[in-house]
Amino acid sequence: MEEIKQIPNGPVQGNTYVIGEGESCYIIDPGYDYQRIIQYVKSKYKFVKAILLTHGHFDHCGAVDEVASFFNCKTYMNLEDMVFIDSPTKKSQSPILGMTIKLETPILSLDDFNDDNIIVLNTPGHSKGSVCFWFKKEKALFSGDTLFSVDIGRVDLPGGSMKEMTESLKLLKTLPDDLKVYPGHEETTTLGKEKRTNMYLSRI
Repeated sequence: MEEIKQIPNGPVQGNTYVIGEGESCYIIDPGYDYQRIIQYVKSKYKFVKAILLTHGHFDHCGAVDEVASFFNCKTYMNLEDMVFIDSPTKKSQSPILGMTIKLETPILSLDDFNDDNIIVLNTPGHSKGSVCFWFKKEKALFSGDTLFSVDIGRVDLPGGSMKEMTESLKLLKTLPDDLKVYPGHEETTTLGKEKRTNMYLSRI
């Protein structure tokens, strides 16, 4: 039986997700409180298949080093967002909260990630490398900072683009209504509800 655990953490309450089945799980966006994330995963699972990142902002990847090291697992991200980790002038939006990160963990390209149950959707707009993860069996969409309940992610940060966001939302709008949406912040929703109530989706 699959289980999805939402763990809000960090100064901007980013959502980390643990998607587990049997003895193993995926971790999406370990952003801040690595001790809490590790404690939960360790209590439930023996193996971590991989860490998956929806994008490279600090509140979504700040705990990668500790979590990846503890579970000895690989980390995947769209490498378009490596600029937020590699560039000393753009380190994961540090001016927002005065925070900086530098990850030592090797970040692997999502081009090399393969799981027949998971579809990786490129959804730039919030950042160049933003993606959503569609877990088919679970009917779950992990939308990062692309789509929220009745809102969307910011497009005024480095690498953001309203034009690209609009195209990404058009893509999401083609997905099934019964998908449950697990966003990068705040509460869960469904794609059908967002198509009806989210003005950014309803007007395109």
